[in-house]
Amino acid sequence: MEVRKQSGTRLASSSATFQGVSFSNPETGTCIINNENEGFLITSEGHYHGAPRPLKIVHSVGELSMQDVMQICFSLTKIYPGSVQNIRLPYATYIADKICKAYDRVPHGLITDRNFFM
Repeated sequence: MEVRKQSGTRLASSSATFQGVSFSNPETGTCIINNENEGFLITSEGHYHGAPRPLKIVHSVGELSMQDVMQICFSLTKIYPGSVQNIRLPYATYIADKICKAYDRVPHGLITDRNFFM
């Protein structure tokens, strides 16, 4: 499974009214499955920056259905022991992203065979 933060896509819900069409942000947990191996998942609300940025989920190995993969990814965004708020990325991806960003701040020569982030 691959989680892509930047998909270049925004999602919106539309509804018809007597004055025309109105658009609103989709609910958290909304997923759109493009095909059997790819889909988009809304894991956060887009209050401050307009429409929320969906995650692009690509499932390339394994026998799980795309709907099961989406459910697992969404469930992993609810697990964050450091805060009561939800995170945008699944927990394992979030931690890996933080470690990669912290790697640039570690002075060169201090990295050995030990885990510097523990």
